[in-house]
Amino acid sequence: MKPNIIDVLLIAVIETTLAKLEQDNAKLREQVAGYDRLRTAHENVKARNAVLEEQVSILNRSLEWNYQERQSLETRVRQMQEKVASYVKMDSYYGGIERQNEELKEQVLELGRKNIALAAEAESAQQLEQQLATADQRIRELESALAVASLPAASRANVIALIQEQAA
Repeated sequence: MKPNIIDVLLIAVIETTLAKLEQDNAKLREQVAGYDRLRTAHENVKARNAVLEEQVSILNRSLEWNYQERQSLETRVRQMQEKVASYVKMDSYYGGIERQNEELKEQVLELGRKNIALAAEAESAQQLEQQLATADQRIRELESALAVASLPAASRANVIALIQEQAA
């Protein structure tokens, strides 16, 4: 039997249709493979996004903790600055007292030096008074001796005898 033109045409149309369907099927397989790749990439992106969101959350908590720590440290710094300022005020107050104390010590030392100098002057004056008293006594003795020496010889002998009696 001879193939019929319609059969041949029909076979050609079917073959063409089958070839077209196979081309469409190959395209669909490529699209499905692309879709699967996109879905896998999308899942990877979602997983990466979840990791990044967790990291952002951790960083936000860390940032909040750092901010609170900074606030706490700034408060402590202010408190310490206030303490230092009060210490500086106290130091200047105590520094003034220390300067006054040093001045008083200097004055005490100066008074001590003056006291020593006055004691030396008093001792010197006492020695001078003793020397003066000795000199006065000697002057009186010399005046008496001169008065006796100026007497006539008989009177002088009587005065000497009188003095010797009193000395004995």
